[in-house]
Formats: sequence, structure tokens, C-alpha cells
Amino acid sequence: MQELHEKIERSLLKIFITVFCLIMLLGLGGYFSVTAFQAWQVRRLLAEANALVNEGNYNRASLDARRVLELNPQNADAMRVIARSAESAGLRSAIEFWRRVTELSGNAEGDVTSWALCAIRFGDAPGASKALDSMPEHGKRTAQYHALRSDVALIRHDLAAHEKELLEARRIDPQDKKVELALATLHVAANDIATHENGVRELTDLCADASLRRDALHRLADDALRRNDITHALKYGRELDRLPNHDFSDRLLLLSVLKAAGDAETQPLLEQLKVDADADLSKISALMAWMNAQKSSTQVVAWIKTLPPAVLGKRAVPLNIADAFIATGDWNGLFEFCASTKWETVDY
Repeated sequence: MQELHEKIERSLLKIFITVFCLIMLLGLGGYFSVTAFQAWQVRRLLAEANALVNEGNYNRASLDARRVLELNPQNADAMRVIARSAESAGLRSAIEFWRRVTELSGNAEGDVTSWALCAIRFGDAPGASKALDSMPEHGKRTAQYHALRSDVALIRHDLAAHEKELLEARRIDPQDKKVELALATLHVAANDIATHENGVRELTDLCADASLRRDALHRLADDALRRNDITHALKYGRELDRLPNHDFSDRLLLLSVLKAAGDAETQPLLEQLKVDADADLSKISALMAWMNAQKSSTQVVAWIKTLPPAVLGKRAVPLNIADAFIATGDWNGLFEFCASTKWETVDY
């Protein structure tokens, strides 16, 4: 009888252990299945988000990134997509997003650099300094680090510190032509005649480098215009316009030079730039801002009637349009514009 009880107990124990093991296996299998599925989702969403960023579709990219953060709030890659999206939209909140990226990535050098660059772009000297203070020690020994420090000094109008940092960047990397360009730009802006002439020579020498020719010519033309040296401004501006890699800002500068010279080419070029701007928001905004600054706001008011309604409420375009209505005293037009425009909403 005793043996029978022992057999029953052993059988029950085996059954219990078997059932327990099965439950554990099922539980662990379920857990790992869910974890694996979530990991797959994260990889898929991030791949899609990065592809959308490369296509310039930042709104959809940020939506995918937000879904990743719902699954994993500590994912630096997803936060990086949101930071890039916000920065592309011209949102100052991008600075804070880059700070968060840097925090999540453990102060990765590339992320610290992006944070500093974003802060510099928005003229946030304290934010850029804070970013650079968090740079790993090895990163502080690079030419790029000192070049960024020089940009911060420039925002603060500390020209002595700006030059000091540039000289240190050049000492570390004498082959960095962008540092040479920055130093030449600083020198050409000087009030001291000898320093200015030295800057002109430096920029002229840099024109021999195909990769820097456009930037150097742009600075030479801008400097000549600023000093009311219209002859040289026209020379540099037209030479700049003949380059195959000139951009919209270069043509705007030429437009300013032609306007200052009273040249007959001014209006035809303005009309061409309106065509070139097409539906590009940054170009439309830049051209409207130029027209307002040149006291041509009546032309802005006329131009908006030919533009697609979809662009009128986006980015900085409505601000420039409002400035034009105010400059012309067209308060009814401003009211109608505000009431009829479909305004862009950005959620970050």
C-alpha cells in the first residue's frame, strides 16, 4: 500500500513538473516572440523612416519615428529622425531634440556635432556652447571642434575669439580649406584697410580652388556691394552667375548688385527668379524677403495672386506676405489673406 502511494506521488510530481515546464516554455516562447516581433517592428519602422528622410518626406518619417519611440522610448535612432525632421522644417525645437539624441547616444561625437550645428544655425550661442562642452575629449582635439567654437564666438560678435579658434583649427589641420575661407571672410569684413585688402587677396587666391570658387566669389561680390564698389560687385556677381554650380542665393546677390547699379537687367532677372522659385518654399520666402527689403512690396502682393494657394500658408511665406500687405497699407488684403489661407500645422 505504501509503495502504491509513493508511485502515485511520484507520478503526480512528474505531471506537475511537466505541466510547470510546459507553462514556462509557453510563457518564455510568448515573451520572446513578442520581443522579437517588437524588435522587427523597430527595425522596419526605422528603415522606412530613414528612407523617407532621404527622400525629403520628413512628416511621414517623423510619424514612423514616433511609433518606434512608443515601442522603445530610449531609441536614439528614432529621436535622431525626429531631430532631423524638425530641423528641416526650420523649427527651433530641433535644438532640444538633438540634445535628447545626444543624451540617448551617450554623447556620441557625431550627435554632439549635430546638436552644436543646429544651435549655431538658430543663433543659440549658449545652446551651442553647452553642446560643445559635452564633446568627448578626443573630439575636442579636432579642427572641426575649434571651427564650431569659432562659429559660437561669431554669434556672440567676439571677433578676437572667432579668429583665435580658426587659427587653432588651421594649426590642427592646415589642409582644411574651409577654415581658410572663414579666415578670409573675417579679414575681408575688417574696417582696417590693410586687413581688408589681405582678405580680398585671400579670397581671390581661393577662387583657384574649384570646390571653393563659388563661396569665395559670393563673398567678394557681397563685400564689394557692401562697400558700394559697384564695378567690382558687378564683375564678381556676373562671374559667380556663370558658374555651373551657382545657387539661388548667388542669383539673389547678383539681383541686389544689378539693382544698386540701376542696370536694365534687374527686372528681367527678378521675373526669371520668380519662375525659378516655382513651388520651392525656401526660394519663394527668400525672394519675397528681398522684394520687401527693396521696397517692392507691391510686386509681392501681385505675385502671390499667381502662386499655388497650397504654398501661401507654409513655412516663412505667410510672414513675408504679411510684411508686404503691411508695407503697402493694404489692410483689407491682409485680412482676406489671413481668413482664406489654409495654414500649415507642424506637430513636434
